[in-house]
Amino acid sequence: MDNKPLDILQIINLMFHAAAGEHYLNEFIALETDSGYSIEELARLLTQTDIFRQHYPDMLPNAAFSIQLVENTTKNLVNADLKVWAASVIERLLEDGMSRGNVMIWAARTLAAVKVDDPQWGAAARNFNHEVEISAFYSTDLAGAATSVPVLQRVVELVDDDPASMALAKKILASSVSGTVIDGYVRGAQVFADLNGDQQLNQGEKSAVTDAIGNFSLLPVTGFGELIASGGVDIATGK
Repeated sequence: MDNKPLDILQIINLMFHAAAGEHYLNEFIALETDSGYSIEELARLLTQTDIFRQHYPDMLPNAAFSIQLVENTTKNLVNADLKVWAASVIERLLEDGMSRGNVMIWAARTLAAVKVDDPQWGAAARNFNHEVEISAFYSTDLAGAATSVPVLQRVVELVDDDPASMALAKKILASSVSGTVIDGYVRGAQVFADLNGDQQLNQGEKSAVTDAIGNFSLLPVTGFGELIASGGVDIATGK
């Protein structure tokens, strides 16, 4: 993967703890390629979004911003002393005039460059790189169509710092989704994976109809979203 998509996948993951998805990845690549945006300009735009501000409000002091960024990025994979040190480094960068967007780029590149066997930061680096890798797999290899942030966050939540989690996550994403609609068992219900979070079946969202005993199956990737079921008949009551 060349540097442009990699930089985009990294900062999206660091900012939102989410995969990019095909739609957003292509949109951001186009900003860089067609409109001449630098990765720094893209990061600045992303820091102005409502979802970024939900995590990092504009009025959040630099010290609090730094602590929160370190906590969100390293989770429980580094010790408390290292977190305090990392937050102090980020706070100094901000106090010296670096923008929040540029801090995100710096942090993503710094963490990604850590050796995976580093005794202090290796686990956090492995986790971050696995999240970026599964984001790339979902967004490019599978052309994952989700645009809902909670769904895109679920993609990266499939992996952790264990290399074995990557193979399992790819298997989950590339597998069909099957299940049974139960309110009693419901036949003839429409089931779809909500990829944009609007609770409606939209173009590009695949659906299935439950069989006589309530079973359904959705094709790989298209079923990775919040499953919504509507209609159908309870086979026990006929209603």
